[in-house]
Amino acid sequence: MLDSLVRVSRRVAYNHYASILAEARSSVPVGRIAPRAITLPEESYIPKAFIRPPK
Repeated sequence: MLDSLVRVSRRVAYNHYASILAEARSSVPVGRIAPRAITLPEESYIPKAFIRPPK
């Protein structure tokens, strides 16, 4: 347990968490939407149960 406390305190001392936050904020330009993490193939199969019926 002491070992993990030492590691956490070193990260805090070196401003590790602040640098991660700064990187996360600057990874996507302002006004832009982050790219989707999961994309479907061009011809993906969608079961009929999920397709809305026409009005």
